[in-house]
Amino acid sequence: MRALPSTRATPRTTPLLARAAVPVATFAAVAVFAAHEVDRAAAAETAYLGGVAAAVLAAIAALAPSGPGEPALELGLGATLAVTLLWTLPDGPGRGAALGLLLTALFALAAARRLSRGMPALTALPARIAIPLALGVQLLVRGDRLLAPRADLATWGTLLGLPLLAGMALSVLARRHGGALALLAGGTAAVLTPGWSLGSALALVALAAGSVLGEEPRRSWRVRTLAGLALLAPLAWEPRAALLGMAAGIALAAPQAALAPALGLAVLARLLPPAPEAAGFGIVTLPLLVPAFLLLDRGRWERPAAALLLTVAARMVPGPAALAAPLALAALSIRKEGAGAVAQRVWTGALLFGTCLLAAYPWLRPAPLGDLVALLGSPRIVAAVVVALVLALELGSAMPWGHRLRQPVGVAGIAGIALFLVLLVRLPPPAHRLLRPAQALQLDATSPAWETALPAGTTVSGVAVESVLTNSADLPPEAPVATLRLSDGGGPPVSWTLRTGSGTGEWAARRPDVLREARAAGKPVPAPWMGWVAGSFFGQRYRAFFALPSPHPFARLRIERFPGLPPDLTIAVQQIEVQR
Repeated sequence: MRALPSTRATPRTTPLLARAAVPVATFAAVAVFAAHEVDRAAAAETAYLGGVAAAVLAAIAALAPSGPGEPALELGLGATLAVTLLWTLPDGPGRGAALGLLLTALFALAAARRLSRGMPALTALPARIAIPLALGVQLLVRGDRLLAPRADLATWGTLLGLPLLAGMALSVLARRHGGALALLAGGTAAVLTPGWSLGSALALVALAAGSVLGEEPRRSWRVRTLAGLALLAPLAWEPRAALLGMAAGIALAAPQAALAPALGLAVLARLLPPAPEAAGFGIVTLPLLVPAFLLLDRGRWERPAAALLLTVAARMVPGPAALAAPLALAALSIRKEGAGAVAQRVWTGALLFGTCLLAAYPWLRPAPLGDLVALLGSPRIVAAVVVALVLALELGSAMPWGHRLRQPVGVAGIAGIALFLVLLVRLPPPAHRLLRPAQALQLDATSPAWETALPAGTTVSGVAVESVLTNSADLPPEAPVATLRLSDGGGPPVSWTLRTGSGTGEWAARRPDVLREARAAGKPVPAPWMGWVAGSFFGQRYRAFFALPSPHPFARLRIERFPGLPPDLTIAVQQIEVQR
């Protein structure tokens, strides 16, 4: 008589099923709570945040260490904290910011614990680690796609397909260059877009193809043929961006052979006008994001030189993803060990952490890298300071007394403390808020102005205004909508003009119909200060800051709707902050 098959799960299957159940249980717990909320706006936000939390926890479940005696504490604790946070905190930007910080910290902890197994060398990056890493970053920075009323092919391709492509490319790069440098290349590319766009993912694929072509011993002709096709395939998408990726891939396969095409592309880019929406900070992005590119690997200069030339050439390609190939190439060309290499890892990790926070709900910054660098100062100054710090640590470790700088923990601590002190100095001073949290001003045709007295002896250095517009879609860009005035303080009156597209904008700018009309008219969508869930799309709140050349005392503040505006246009002012 044959024995019945056992229904007991194997020891390997049980943890996997248990881990998979945690994100599902988190989503179910939050969904049930959202279904019973009376306020429909709060319920919509709760349901959205529950979906984001469950998705990121799924990436953490795939990433967390799974060996004996290593429970996935970040998964269980994270699920508990996420549900508690969403059940107890009131809806609004504060709850969204708290959840974004929690999920980013948990994901960083899971990644650090998993990668610490291969430290300090980290010679490999298997696909089972690289893909969850890429997926988690994408869910953090592109989690807004989960609010879509229906999941179409483009949404799934962005959230799942592109991280899969990027993770596989990183795994291939790690085989030849090591896991540490592959992670630096991926992190550098991910802060640009942010996350994985088609351009940044294809840039990593081109680098992986070039790495395969340059491997020794020689690969089989089938593998090399596939690598060559992968190098050429992006030409069908965007020829100019593909040329940058091809040149970067060639630099990995044959560094000296890549110098001529890289120089030709750089010269061509200087002769042509820059492309519309050309990327970011231009040539400054190389020392800003890869300050250790001056630390040549074993004295080889060809790859950093090619990366520098391709960074110049990126001005002829629209979008920040154009810089992904040259900057990832620069990251793959630095030293694998030493104090400067450790400082580079700290810097890349800090940029990626901040990018994930600013790109997530409620901040929803479309270009978080620029906003993050702005916290530190001018991009040129920041780049110079970071390069100087990296070189100082590297030179200090070579001194007889620099034995402590040869320890990765010591270097990471010094770099982390320096970054924290700079951020502490750059934080704005406390401001005096003129409106209560639940209070909002409505300036319309019947009530066009609001005025208040400032506390006695108030010395003003600047004023920040958070506001939104309603029924303003027909206004042209930079149209004046309100005037802010400070007076009666012993100094001359000062006034500023609040304009659409820069300091304020339409609250429903991301609603599909409003967005289509704006794009048809060629109007840019203004970047938000923060967002909120408004049903099936994100509402946007804007912030304008007006600075005085020097602090002066003032006694009164007045904000007034600009005359001649359409009668149905309303200005909602959520907060006015006076910096002293």
